[in-house]
Amino acid sequence: MRRVAGCNESVLTLVSAVGADLGATVLPWSAARAILDVRNLEVRRIVEPVIQVKLSLCTSDHQPLSEPAHAVHDLFHELITNFG
Repeated sequence: MRRVAGCNESVLTLVSAVGADLGATVLPWSAARAILDVRNLEVRRIVEPVIQVKLSLCTSDHQPLSEPAHAVHDLFHELITNFG
């Protein structure tokens, strides 16, 4: 069984540690894909257990949403409705 010895949120530091064979990490696909071309690392998709994350959309109480912000808001709302 592996033991967590520390916590770090810097992608570069995590990738360097994994590249030095000091451990493993869980990254979003967008971050993992970005390092695939420059590092000889193995990337695997986690299927089980299902990973759940909280998603927050912060908006101003004092400013109206711009058109692009409305688009993001509507997309999040649709995703939450369909998958929530």
